[in-house]
Amino acid sequence: MGLPYTFATLNLTLYQKDAQGNYVIPASALDDNFSYVLARTWIGITAPTDTTKYCFWLDTSVSPNNFKIWDGNGWVNSYAGLIVRKNTGANIGQRPRVNFIEGSNIGLTIADDAVDNEIDVTVNGNVTVRKNTGANVGTRPRLNFIEGSDFTLTIADDATDNEVDITLNGDTLYPSIVIAASLPTERSTISTTYIKVKEFTIKKTGNYRVYFSLSSETGTYYAYGRIYKNGIAYGTERSTLSTTWVVYSENLAFVAGDLCQLYYYTLGGGSPVHVKNFNLGANIFATEDID
Repeated sequence: MGLPYTFATLNLTLYQKDAQGNYVIPASALDDNFSYVLARTWIGITAPTDTTKYCFWLDTSVSPNNFKIWDGNGWVNSYAGLIVRKNTGANIGQRPRVNFIEGSNIGLTIADDAVDNEIDVTVNGNVTVRKNTGANVGTRPRLNFIEGSDFTLTIADDATDNEVDITLNGDTLYPSIVIAASLPTERSTISTTYIKVKEFTIKKTGNYRVYFSLSSETGTYYAYGRIYKNGIAYGTERSTLSTTWVVYSENLAFVAGDLCQLYYYTLGGGSPVHVKNFNLGANIFATEDID
């Protein structure tokens, strides 16, 4: 349904322009056209059923009111609206505006880019960080994964699972005063040749600090102790006449799968040798096999 013919053929050359270049048209020149529009406008919260008579509808069910036009198939908004849909593809409908709502962990920066005649919307995502104790560190815009002297990180984009994979690699094993594995039981022998008394299986290649305590029962004959690797003498030979415990330690290198062993003997068959607290100091554990 078109507008009155006189509205469409309004002769603008009959009228003057204002200082801004706009035509100044008296209301009397438009009275007939306004009357036509008003007579065909329905005002209400529901649409008119007679679309032959009414081609305009002022929808008062919303605020601000919407002015709609019958296009022959349905009522369409007269404003320049946006067709809004979800990322699933489902249509939400036509809306006159879009609200950008910040969440607790999302910040928005909205700027008028006049040079490019556009609005720039920047989304800043924050992450809530907490310690393994449960204590909150706070909200931060990003996380830094920092490699230490003994660990490296591999960070990969796993596009298949839509995730980022972070692999922690403990590439360096170092001796430590912290006991990673311990065989504390006291043992003794009167053997006058070296025999095995305790044993660890090494799980990771690297350097370990190896400890053991040694004493002689009588103080008459020397007590001997030594670290072996895979049945072969490896560490420094230790000996003492002390009847109280003497602690020995040294840093030794092992390969994963090696056997770290403690052997001992006494110089005199009637004077037992005693050992205890065979310990490994390192930043990783070994298997405690023979105590």
